[in-house]
Amino acid sequence: MISKAIQFITNHLNEYFKGQSAIAEDTVIASSLMNLDGSISDTIENKIVLSVINIEEEKSMRNSIDPAKSFHGTPLHLNLYLLLTANYISENYAEGLKNLSEIMSVFERTPLFDRQNFPGMPVEFSRMTLEIKNLSLEDMGAIWSAIGAKHQPSVLYKVRIAMLQKN
Repeated sequence: MISKAIQFITNHLNEYFKGQSAIAEDTVIASSLMNLDGSISDTIENKIVLSVINIEEEKSMRNSIDPAKSFHGTPLHLNLYLLLTANYISENYAEGLKNLSEIMSVFERTPLFDRQNFPGMPVEFSRMTLEIKNLSLEDMGAIWSAIGAKHQPSVLYKVRIAMLQKN
């Protein structure tokens, strides 16, 4: 389920970038920034890297649904925290910042994804909303320290996923 949400967002962003230029290569890649052995992944150079850094249940939604009306119990509502990082070499630094800015503009224009406006959205979801999360430099430093990578231009989004209730 989480992978479907990430793939949908990644595909949406890559379709946007491909519509803006003649480049056939993906601009956004869903990946961790570091390999398990602590080395930097080879596949993420000159890309916007979309990484899941936290997953939490949206407990406030649990209280608003009557489990007696649901055959399978209460549907799960999740918050995913996505770190979008401009992982560009020095010569392409400005391009990375431009692409990160473009993504922020895309999500500002379209903070809500639902099946009516995005029929290709995974059938498990009724909607997804995105909001930028402002972090202090200290909090951002803690994230980069936990990742084990050098700080790079990045933005954090909270993605709320509403699941379809199975009756």
